[in-house]
Amino acid sequence: MMNFTAIDFETATGARDSACSVAVVTIRAGALVDSYYTLIQPPANRYSYFNTKIHGLTEADTADAADFAGIWPELEAKLAGQLVVAHNAKFDMSVLRSCLARCGLQAPAFSYCDTVAIARRVWPNLANHKLGTVGAYQNAP
Repeated sequence: MMNFTAIDFETATGARDSACSVAVVTIRAGALVDSYYTLIQPPANRYSYFNTKIHGLTEADTADAADFAGIWPELEAKLAGQLVVAHNAKFDMSVLRSCLARCGLQAPAFSYCDTVAIARRVWPNLANHKLGTVGAYQNAP
């Protein structure tokens, strides 16, 4: 039973620095001990098809949300020193780093792993999207 923190970003446009929400869960000895979710005000002019059609968010939904720099102190406290797991860590970690760079902030020291990369060790043809991953797990021997 490993201890880890799982993170998932959604973006407003698909651009790496346009995060519009983040979810974090912390697992200790196999049990959920903490969770965090917030909407993020994307950079100006980042509302698009991704927000309205895919995420179901409108500009009004994030009108009162903090920008990335505003949520960073709380998010950093949850990630620092943790093993961070993401479904697609290559994407989620690049979103995190791009948002930090845009705000002139520095990433904390943490290790991360990519669940897609791990799953591909078992299923080499696994598609790099959530439905493909779920489907492969459901058909696991």
